[in-house]
Amino acid sequence: MSAEKNESKFIRSKTYFIPTEARGTGNGLKSLIAAIGITSGLLLSSIIILFYGLVVAFVFYSLIILIDLPLIYFYIKETKGIDLSEVQ
Repeated sequence: MSAEKNESKFIRSKTYFIPTEARGTGNGLKSLIAAIGITSGLLLSSIIILFYGLVVAFVFYSLIILIDLPLIYFYIKETKGIDLSEVQ
């Protein structure tokens, strides 16, 4: 099974945790937040590149990732081999 199929199964399975009456609103809200995040990220990176250059933008985003890695490692639960209904 390819990685794309695994990823799409996981994304589809998350919507089952939302009650049926609220799924449309939940998916719409998820899409709105994603659109705002993508737009603000593109604007922020464009401003950083315009005023400080491409190198500074890469360093800035690399530092954010390096700060996030330990947080993800220590605070996000491992779900490998666990049924998704058991994850809280």
